[in-house]
Amino acid sequence: MQSYLYAIKTAIFIFPIIALLITLPYILYNYHKYGSISFMRTIIVYSFILYLINIFFLVILPLPKIEYVMTLKTPKYQLIPFQFINDINSTIHIDNFASFIKLFKNRAFLQVLFNIAMTIPFGIYLRYYFNAPLIKSVVITFCLSLFFEITQLTGLYGIYPRSYRLFDIDDLMLNTFGGYIGFILEPLISSILPSRQKIDEKSYIKGFKIGIVRRALAFFIDIFFVFLLINIFPFGTLFNYYFAIIVYFIGLSIINNGKTLGKMIVSIKVISVDGKCKWYQYIIRYFILYIVLLPLPIYINYLFINYLSFSTNLAIITILEILFLSILWLIFIVETILAIFDGDKEIIYDRISHTKIVSNIKIQDNVLDEFEREEEVFK
Repeated sequence: MQSYLYAIKTAIFIFPIIALLITLPYILYNYHKYGSISFMRTIIVYSFILYLINIFFLVILPLPKIEYVMTLKTPKYQLIPFQFINDINSTIHIDNFASFIKLFKNRAFLQVLFNIAMTIPFGIYLRYYFNAPLIKSVVITFCLSLFFEITQLTGLYGIYPRSYRLFDIDDLMLNTFGGYIGFILEPLISSILPSRQKIDEKSYIKGFKIGIVRRALAFFIDIFFVFLLINIFPFGTLFNYYFAIIVYFIGLSIINNGKTLGKMIVSIKVISVDGKCKWYQYIIRYFILYIVLLPLPIYINYLFINYLSFSTNLAIITILEILFLSILWLIFIVETILAIFDGDKEIIYDRISHTKIVSNIKIQDNVLDEFEREEEVFK
């Protein structure tokens, strides 16, 4: 029992690290496919990962010392089916009710129950979330169990000089049976939780609206590629920046119908408010955003530093320029903040270029019908 608790504690400790590593790919995948992040889907996926970590550690932990493993003379594998029955009978004889009670304290019997119970959740996940049919669920569960047994047989794939746990064909059978039981029990879970189809429908419907997080992800991905281009072009930092904006944002948008690499990843694109975007609208949009608005603090700071060196008339004009640019920057910041709370809110560069960002997710017809029905309800 202590070894089981140790494995579970280790899994709980490791889980946040693994969760952190997969969070960004998980977010990008969901925005690309669904256009949104579903809370229920996140709970299911991360609980599945935590479950897999737990059962893996239950199989391999605790890890013995290599010196100890080198001295082992125990068998490496057990290939006789149903040997667990003989193991149980060799330690207890069920001839009355009292001895039957002792069965639940028998180590060999408890090991059988553990091997079955270990993969019951796996069968539930396969049917509930991955929509796997019975045969496929059984085969995948068998493969999972085989992976565990091979891991043991090979001594963690060569880390140990030999196996420190027994490769047991009964474990393969019992684990697979556990997956089958999980598949059969799945309707009990699906009667409580929303179906995978319903989760997908809500995700697609939510994905039609573009939140600030989705736009921000596309922005930072695009900026990453822009900085790569800046370091490639040979014209100097400032001209490299301008040239990268022209090539990446304007050129790529014209060629790819309003989609930069960042926008492709999160399934959004720029269109005209009247339909298909004209080439000059991309120029106006990205010129205002990346050449005018975002560098405004740099322009303002430059004017502040140099206005004292100007003549009186020129200094007055400079102060007016600073005031105008500061107001423009304030408008941009306020509208950006408002867009955080309202994904449909236009920002200044949207209005001037007569463009907007829309979702580019591909959805099934039945999901689209569901979306249209909900739109009618809100109307």
